[in-house]
Amino acid sequence: MNIAIIEDDKIFASKIAKKLERNKYTTSVFNSSKSFYESKRDIEPDLYLMDLQLNDDTWFNIINHIRNNNKEYTPIIILSWYNDTESKVYWLDLWADDYITKPVPPEELLARIRSVLRRHNKLESTTEIKVWELIFNLINKKVTIWDKEVRLPKKENQILEYFITNKWKIISKETLIKKVWWPNDFLYITENTINATMSKLRKRLWNNFNLKTKIWQWYILED
Repeated sequence: MNIAIIEDDKIFASKIAKKLERNKYTTSVFNSSKSFYESKRDIEPDLYLMDLQLNDDTWFNIINHIRNNNKEYTPIIILSWYNDTESKVYWLDLWADDYITKPVPPEELLARIRSVLRRHNKLESTTEIKVWELIFNLINKKVTIWDKEVRLPKKENQILEYFITNKWKIISKETLIKKVWWPNDFLYITENTINATMSKLRKRLWNNFNLKTKIWQWYILED
């Protein structure tokens, strides 16, 4: 498995790479966003380790590049000196699969990587997810209920996929906006857009979408 390390601290990045390579991983190290952009077409990382603060670019440009030029769900682990709860919650809600505070013990880093890859590989190996009588195909995005196909508009289909792959997680409207409309147009989406889209989705799926609303701000999909 290849792990891309995007870190402008060359000494820190080198130490991480050596530790990973001793544990049977291959690594691609980038000490600037420029080198990452230039080499991106030549690699297919299974996971990204990414510093939040590169000197020559912003996190937004880098993550936008990753999501537009690679598998949509390739896992990303953030490495950061910020240790406050607010930062961790923000990034985990936004797009990170894990958030690790520097300095991190090497064995903990390896354990976190294994954990994220296990979750990701389990999801990738699954082709269909069933909730009650609703079946969502993760390959062709096809939705069926009682063996009858239900055609959904693109955004409703993406919302359904996000809930299906995050069952029993409490999901805020803000998170839903960032996950489904990210990265091109989420800044222009309001809660009214979410409310209207969710209402249409519920009607299309009748009683086969056991989605509960919590205090009008959060959702949770239950089996």
